[in-house]
Amino acid sequence: WLDRDTGLPLRVTVLDENGQGIEQMMFTEVSFPERIPDEAFESSHDTTSFRTIFQAAERASSGHVARWRATVLPPGFREMMRDVRRGIGEETVEHFLYTDGLATVSVYGAARPVREAVFTGASNMGAMNVHAREVDGHHVTVVGEVPQATVELIGSGLRFDPGPEDSDDDAE
Repeated sequence: WLDRDTGLPLRVTVLDENGQGIEQMMFTEVSFPERIPDEAFESSHDTTSFRTIFQAAERASSGHVARWRATVLPPGFREMMRDVRRGIGEETVEHFLYTDGLATVSVYGAARPVREAVFTGASNMGAMNVHAREVDGHHVTVVGEVPQATVELIGSGLRFDPGPEDSDDDAE
């Protein structure tokens, strides 16, 4: 349900693959002021002792060769964004985002092989679903407020391209 004048969602229901409601958000009362003063955006908390930590992303276009690719996407979904993030130590993780214009799904794929046991399988919390698995020894996780079948479909179609620098042919 949308407000006719502003398009603001007034009620949203997230359904599972069987059409059952699993999460709902709604406004019972809404008012639209003509102007919002700048002071309304200032925090009422003392943040002087806080520190900001920025994690710089290395964009895939900055020389990083994309290793992960999705071979299967649900109808209407397309890649919206892709970047590379530093993980623990020197590890890098590719992050890409798929959307159908309403829902989004994030995919996190490790660039190096898994060295120890990690979570695999399915999990959920409310409308948030997760699917994780290993592909050619590399860990990949798919997360989104979409049905479990959607994260599993995307996850099952992910492929890892090892690239020439990962092959054993270069070893002496």
